[in-house]
Amino acid sequence: MSPGTTRSDTPFGPLVRDARGRAVVRLAHPSGEHGADLWLGEGADFLQIHTGDTLSEPDRRRALAVEPMSCPPNAFADGAAVVALEPGDHHTMRRGITPWSG
Repeated sequence: MSPGTTRSDTPFGPLVRDARGRAVVRLAHPSGEHGADLWLGEGADFLQIHTGDTLSEPDRRRALAVEPMSCPPNAFADGAAVVALEPGDHHTMRRGITPWSG
């Protein structure tokens, strides 16, 4: 996704994973010389990318949100991929950021 007029409030998933079991979102500076990879591991099977176009100035389009999610949008209504936890249960979601250059 490049800057400019591109708008997004878009869910993605289920995600494609590499040999380590990670899905990666690459965020790059327009020069392509540096950026960061947001990696999503265990428990993060979907994500939402949001450009913030509904925010008022001066906050509009100042950042890009990448939201890891354990289930798809509308999951509470249709039950798709919902992780149901009983008292005392837990759910692990692994994610991280790796900066890069060059």
